[in-house]
This record gives sequence, C-alpha cells and structure tokens, in this order.
Amino acid sequence: MGDLTKDFDSTEFASVFRGVTTQVPKQLWPHLQRLANNLQVLRDTVGRSITINSGYRTVRHNAAVGGTTESQHLDAAAADFTIAGLSPSHSYCMMELLIKDGQVRQGGLGAYVAHTHYDPRGTPARWTKGITKPDCSEVSLPDDDAPPPVEEEDDMADPVARAQIMVLIESAHLQQGQIDFLAAATAAQQQRLNNLDPGDIGANQGAITALAAELALVEGIAEANAKKLAAAAEALA
Repeated sequence: MGDLTKDFDSTEFASVFRGVTTQVPKQLWPHLQRLANNLQVLRDTVGRSITINSGYRTVRHNAAVGGTTESQHLDAAAADFTIAGLSPSHSYCMMELLIKDGQVRQGGLGAYVAHTHYDPRGTPARWTKGITKPDCSEVSLPDDDAPPPVEEEDDMADPVARAQIMVLIESAHLQQGQIDFLAAATAAQQQRLNNLDPGDIGANQGAITALAAELALVEGIAEANAKKLAAAAEALA
C-alpha cells in the first residue's frame, strides 16, 4: 500500500539525478496525487505492475536531460513509465483508450523507445520520439466480465537490468540536450557568418566546421545509444 494510492508511493516519483535523490516537495503533492490517481486507473485496467522511470524533476535535473522550462515534470505532474510485459506503444494506446472512455483525465501522452509519458494537464497533447506513431486501432480495453490478466514477471524488478535501463535513458536525455545545444550554436554561428564582411568569414567558417563535427559526433553517439535502448526495451517486452 503506497502513500498515494494502493499501488503508488511518493518515493517512486522522486527526482534521481547524479546519485542525489530529491523527494517531491510537499507543496507539489496535489499535482502528484492527481497524477497517481490517474495512473492507478491504468494499473487497475491492465492488471500489471507499472515502473516509474522519471516523475518529479528538480530544475537542474530537468535542464540536464533537455526538458523544457514548462515541463510538467517540474511540478510533479508527469511520469515516464513502463508497464510489465507491454511495449511503450501498447501502453500509450491503453492510456489513450482510457482517456477517450473518460476514465482518465485528458492530458499529455507521448510514446518513446523505452517508455511512455503521461501528464494530466487537462488539454490534449500527443507526440512520439524515436518510434512511429502507435496504431491503436487493434487495441481495446479489457472486458469487464473477463478474468483479470495474469501479471507477468517484471524483468525491470531485476536491479541490474533496471539500473542499465535507467543509465541508458538518462544518457539519451543528456545527449539530446547536447544535440539541441550544438544545433542552436551552429545555427547562431551561421547567422553571424551571413552578416560578416567577406574578409572575416574564414575564421568563423572554421568555428562552424568544428561545431558541425562535434554535433555529428554527438548525434552518432546518440544513435548508438538509441539502438541499445531499443534492444533493451525489446528484451524487456
């Protein structure tokens, strides 16, 4: 029994960044409670355990992983999660169906390579990253008269497997932040280059070339990491 719902405890949503754990501030608990209540509906519907990969984030944590300054994670109002035995796409569709059925509050829903995002913001927002948009046409909510599903063993319960996945996820977030920063820096340098006198272009062109090379390197690392994440997610599905 958790301190939020029967299956969710506030400690599951704590911000964990660079070895430091920060619990959700008490003033944000109303947001956290609403989030947990909606996730509990999903948990009861699928009959499988849900692992919170990322809940509340401190400002430093959010900035490091490339989150926006308006991220719902900053208010303890969002969760990135996995469902035992279900792919992120299937998890996305289950939440989408619950929203359409009026059982879960409308909000933000995103499908990623290794997790699903949900936040009960009250207005619809949908996105995918690293995968194609889930096709929910063949997914349906369980029949109320059907026996409850047998919960499969959760591979994420393995502390080693869970630690590896969490490291890969945090690494992917950090790399995306680097890519966004370098892309912006390259664009800014290009803009300055367009406004320079011809005699000054050479030195600045070298800076742009260096930035582009660094960007390509980071993108290569990110692509390799994404493949590892996809393989890990497939193994855990």
